[in-house]
Amino acid sequence: MNQSFQRSSAQIIKIVPKSVNDNEFIRNPSQIPVGKLAIFALGGEETIDEYKARFYGRYIREILRQNDIKGIDLYSTFYAFGSRVPSHDRAELFRAAGRNVIELDADNTKRAQQIATVDKFETKPVFVQILFEHIFKPRIVNQYGRRHDINTAIQYARNAIFFTHCQGTSTLLMLQRMLQQAMLNAGYTQAEIDLFLKNIVTINHEPLAPLSQLKTTSVSFMSIHDAVLRNNNMIDAVFLENAERVNPMYIENTRTLIVPNVRNEMPDAETDEHSTFDLGEKSPYKISKSGKILFAAERNAVVKSVLAAIERKPIPTNLITGRGVKFSDLTQNAQDFMRVAYRSPQIQVHDHQK
Repeated sequence: MNQSFQRSSAQIIKIVPKSVNDNEFIRNPSQIPVGKLAIFALGGEETIDEYKARFYGRYIREILRQNDIKGIDLYSTFYAFGSRVPSHDRAELFRAAGRNVIELDADNTKRAQQIATVDKFETKPVFVQILFEHIFKPRIVNQYGRRHDINTAIQYARNAIFFTHCQGTSTLLMLQRMLQQAMLNAGYTQAEIDLFLKNIVTINHEPLAPLSQLKTTSVSFMSIHDAVLRNNNMIDAVFLENAERVNPMYIENTRTLIVPNVRNEMPDAETDEHSTFDLGEKSPYKISKSGKILFAAERNAVVKSVLAAIERKPIPTNLITGRGVKFSDLTQNAQDFMRVAYRSPQIQVHDHQK
């Protein structure tokens, strides 16, 4: 192997009470019980150590505490990308989905050489493989590599809820692809694979991935002033062209909540609208009215998906309704905006994700 090439990697931490561990986390837990409900946080590209990973875990833990939900395992991940360039991996996901991406780096030759090097020395992303082995493999096959019956596998799927941010959504999509192939290899039918994925809830905060490719039951949350999303064409320019008409809206067919902004005052660097995963109710930042709606809907999605799994009920069709969220207003806002901006009461996936 080329000595200059560094393989990628990933680690998982378990978020625990201070009374159990002074650091509030256990690094590389020896086992993740598939029979117990767990929430997995897949962080952004800058989640490169346990200290950054635990912020996601703390955010989820506070939501559960406020709703008196106990006994849920919380895990968070962090990455070491090595010689991989996450933006290149994401670009390949977008291209495979038939999507255009605004290229921030114009040196396409250099990029192509880097991708070729990665493909030569790391044909499968090791950081994704590690997460797959720990999180998904035990949910589809037993210790001897034999597939579970579909009802057992589905129950294990319901026990895994994902919260993603930015790169985390692309990581999840890469995990999905690896999972789909592994299930085919294990003897699952395509219909069984689709059913397995539909029984996994994913909650995506400012997601950076082609969302139409996700086969899980997902709900996504975006700010139109998130420059990172705009640079990757996650949000159509029509939202900016009609910014004065943008009110918090929920687009039902894509399960996406879009708000004009998360902060009251717009920061100098608009990318700050992207790094808002930790802006909870007690945040020192001034959260806008729209931001409060976004976070309330996000919290509702966590709570409703967890309670449905605990009570062994179907995943709610509407995950965002609840405290601080008036669903009828959000859907009406979407219809009003589409009618004016697109001259149509409906919107398709490609309309707000070019």
